[in-house]
Amino acid sequence: MPAALAGLVVFASMVGVELVRLTTLQRQLKATLLGTAVLAMGAVVVYPVLAFPTILGLAPFEFPMRLAGRHAGTNEVLALCLAAVVLPRLRRRELPGWAFAGFGLLVFGSFVSIFWAADQSQALWGTVRWLAVGIVALGGFQLLRDRPDASRRAADIIGITAIAVAGFALLQKQGIYWIVGRPYLADRVDSSFGYYTDYAAFMMVALLVALGSALDAVRRHESGRLVLHATTVLFAGVGLGVSLSRGAALGAALAVSATAIWFAVPSSTRTEFSQRLSQPLGSTGSDQEHLALARIGEHALATHPFGLGYGNFAGYMSSTSGPVSGLTFFHSHRLPVQIGLDAGWIGLVGFVMLVFHPLAAAVRAAGRGRLEPLAAGYAAALVGVLAQGWFDYLFYELSFLVIFSTLVWGAWHALTNARDR
Repeated sequence: MPAALAGLVVFASMVGVELVRLTTLQRQLKATLLGTAVLAMGAVVVYPVLAFPTILGLAPFEFPMRLAGRHAGTNEVLALCLAAVVLPRLRRRELPGWAFAGFGLLVFGSFVSIFWAADQSQALWGTVRWLAVGIVALGGFQLLRDRPDASRRAADIIGITAIAVAGFALLQKQGIYWIVGRPYLADRVDSSFGYYTDYAAFMMVALLVALGSALDAVRRHESGRLVLHATTVLFAGVGLGVSLSRGAALGAALAVSATAIWFAVPSSTRTEFSQRLSQPLGSTGSDQEHLALARIGEHALATHPFGLGYGNFAGYMSSTSGPVSGLTFFHSHRLPVQIGLDAGWIGLVGFVMLVFHPLAAAVRAAGRGRLEPLAAGYAAALVGVLAQGWFDYLFYELSFLVIFSTLVWGAWHALTNARDR
């Protein structure tokens, strides 16, 4: 075993040097991540139980690439490799029925949509994305079921990665681009994500999970975890503030007061954010675009029960309603609507199952006075994603399929282990 690990270290170093040449710091960081991913894959082959924590830890740090001739990212490669390791180990009888059905319906609905899609290759790619992430997530449900600390360790991973992501965003805000590069929009930071709304959503998720984890650490007298998650709250709060995303702020406001965040960010950012918040929804050009796209998406969903297929919304716009503000868009700006367009009504039912079960269980636990802080943090973050998703589509980046799956699993795992004690 030590010899195998040593071999993986050498292999990761060689591949990293060869692919990126190590000529800049940004490429050196990419090489480090590449080497880490190779080592992680080697560890997962030996210990499949690490598959879900691995994809959770690496998902926020994606780099673009091409896969089978199409634009993809390192997360897609990672998800496919991990799914290949996990799939042979899945046992249907050891999986929660609702989780198996939820992911299964999303995959099946996505597959059915291929036959109705104008661009079938894109629709097929959407099916592969859900299949890979679903397999790895179900592996988490099975392989981590009897590990009572797993949901706490996952929260720790979210906290550590969020601190790094927020730090990169602060550098980006100051015009320092030699780590994560320039943002997609000049006036919106996006850190290691591809777009500012996904970055902001991750900050919101990390903030809410960290709050629950900090309270859990207090209950357990775990000073180290308390320091970690208190730090995460600070970094994620500031990171959320500099994102200027109203949708993510709305999600966070469902569970936490924004006062501390408000005074933690620079005064110039507070001014910019005030201007954003003071504009009523629908009053700006971007808001009007979002509302128009949502209406187009809702009409398409009502008239296409088998969906359009992943990546086919822009073609539908071009052939029916035409561009909005002179542009066609990859997706409608409403998460549940776009899920239905990607995977049909079948997939939308699966999505609702995945959301409803852990949230309903959290409500029941709260009614009995048994909702513990960690489960509450996961559930609150899931509600926050849904709130932001009412104004945007977050699943364009595969990293958010991973984050969504983690929140579903984390709430279930924390609730199940609390019930068993």
